[in-house]
Amino acid sequence: MIIIIAEGRYQRYDSLKQFVDNLRDDFESIENEAILLSGCTTYEYDKKRFKKRKQRVDELIESETEHRGKTNVQINTFYIIIDTLTTQLKIRSEAYSDILNIFGCIPVWPC
Repeated sequence: MIIIIAEGRYQRYDSLKQFVDNLRDDFESIENEAILLSGCTTYEYDKKRFKKRKQRVDELIESETEHRGKTNVQINTFYIIIDTLTTQLKIRSEAYSDILNIFGCIPVWPC
């Protein structure tokens, strides 16, 4: 009985991990759905005043990258959430895989 439950959960975690991995490349459509739900089209980050830093003598102008609202949310929020979910699902999937490797050799008798 344990083997059947572990195998089913392993398959579910694996398919859910693949689903979350596919969401990583789908930021545009998720953003569009969020805009439709919220009605907001601008990011709060874009409304802030940006401090200009004085360039030093040895620095190049191109050396500093500044992310605006959309890319800031995508990099600092969306990717972090997706990567954390993927990692946690992978850990749980590996735990069930270990259970299957340990108990997989025991035959299951029909009830």
